[in-house]
Amino acid sequence: MDVNFGFCRDCKKRNTSLRWCQSCNSKRLEADFPNWTSGNKKIDEFLRETQLTARCWQEVFEWIPYSNIIEVELVGKGGYGTVYKAKWKGGCIIKWMRKEKTWKRWGTEFVALKSLYGDFNEFMHELKTLHRCTRFNPNGFECYGVTQDPITHNYMIVADFYGKGDLRQYFHYGSDKLDWSKKLDMLKQIASDLHNIHKANLVHRDLHSGNVLIDSITCIADLGLSRDENISQTFTEVSGVLPYVAPEVLHQQPYTKAADVYSFGMIMWEFTSYRLPFSERSHDIYLALDICKGLRPDPIEGTPPCYVKLMQQCWDSDPNKRPTAEYIAETLQSWFEGSDENIQNQFKTADEVDSMRERPSQVCEIHPSAVYTSRCLPTIPLGDFTF
Repeated sequence: MDVNFGFCRDCKKRNTSLRWCQSCNSKRLEADFPNWTSGNKKIDEFLRETQLTARCWQEVFEWIPYSNIIEVELVGKGGYGTVYKAKWKGGCIIKWMRKEKTWKRWGTEFVALKSLYGDFNEFMHELKTLHRCTRFNPNGFECYGVTQDPITHNYMIVADFYGKGDLRQYFHYGSDKLDWSKKLDMLKQIASDLHNIHKANLVHRDLHSGNVLIDSITCIADLGLSRDENISQTFTEVSGVLPYVAPEVLHQQPYTKAADVYSFGMIMWEFTSYRLPFSERSHDIYLALDICKGLRPDPIEGTPPCYVKLMQQCWDSDPNKRPTAEYIAETLQSWFEGSDENIQNQFKTADEVDSMRERPSQVCEIHPSAVYTSRCLPTIPLGDFTF
């Protein structure tokens, strides 16, 4: 259903979002084009396109001079890039102020800077994918634009900073034990985010707890490996974090939305165990073989039966039997709302069980050959294997 945001006081056309007129604001942004450049034609063209087509402030991607970036700190290095924490002086555009004839901005805010290891085309791919997802879900992971390190000359994506880190850190390095209401709230946000990615006809292809970010909201990030589901896929190698990769992908079959759902099932297990899946094993060809033969983590004792059932459906060996992200999001939403008394009692009982046992130790042994950053993975030729 279309939402009525009222009419623009200048052109009298309908606003395209709250306090945002695409017709007027695109002209205001275009008038500023001569005053900035990234130094790269492709980046300039893309940023200008986002500004001319923006239906809300979240869809505006800007060129952000590095002089406006301060207090840069290294956060960490992943399989495909390096992330920094910084402050952006001024912050992002929010709305046009008619009286002052200038943009109102958020104000100085914490941001994340992401520098990719790959080539420029990979950088542009992730940038465009972030914008594509924003157009389907403006309230998800926020990207603000691009800056450039003046020393390395590397272009960096500027995005929202999530102060609590990723889900892996949240679970395994000191978070408090969560009750089931909080777990369901976080999970339904992740599932909804995945549904929006799939609505954009994208497959994430690298979903794991290290790519789920937490602050006031919980959302999926790191879309560098995502691809259009309709694009023909020919695999000579598979990338990702082995415990989260679906068996059919390990057999070099196309990576579909159902493979993302498999990964979500592993995240569901982490919410019950507070541990990394298959942390006790080497992440090698033998684990890949066992996953293809049906090996999955054991459900944690005391987990609500309805939850175990959905989790196991997500990681079913047959991708055709897995639920959609939309179904998962709707199911988790209904559980969170507590509309079914039987389901509600299952989670209430689980909370009582959890309250009587200690939270699993934060310091658990991880096999020296267990790798939880994305990398090239061993695969198994399909041969006579059938699902």
